[in-house]
Amino acid sequence: MRLTGITLSVIPICIACIAVREGAERGTFFAIIASLVFCLSGVADGPLYIVLLSLTAALAGAICDNFYTRSFVPALVLSFMGLALCETVIFLFRVNTTGTDPALWQTVLLPQIMVSLLAFPLFYLGAWAISRIAR
Repeated sequence: MRLTGITLSVIPICIACIAVREGAERGTFFAIIASLVFCLSGVADGPLYIVLLSLTAALAGAICDNFYTRSFVPALVLSFMGLALCETVIFLFRVNTTGTDPALWQTVLLPQIMVSLLAFPLFYLGAWAISRIAR
């Protein structure tokens, strides 16, 4: 989805929120299924997203399981880290393969991460509500 010329990337935020709420194993399983569907939808660099989203879920879930409680602030930090990891690797991949200008990190990559992070409360509340229903 494009918003004022910036492509929103909310899938890594959703993956990280679910991994924080449900743990590393369930979050990674969800990430694999979601990233396969995301890849099969025809998104650019889809196979790379399979690896990155699974890694994001595994790291976010493991860090939250071992060091933090399942609350809003750790989920926000881990969502930011997952989003930054995914989008930075995709950006660097595009720089190396398609010849994208590396100077676009200031005008494309950083605004994309910051604007996408605005959707975090919606996904956190959704993951919280779903986890409450499942129990």
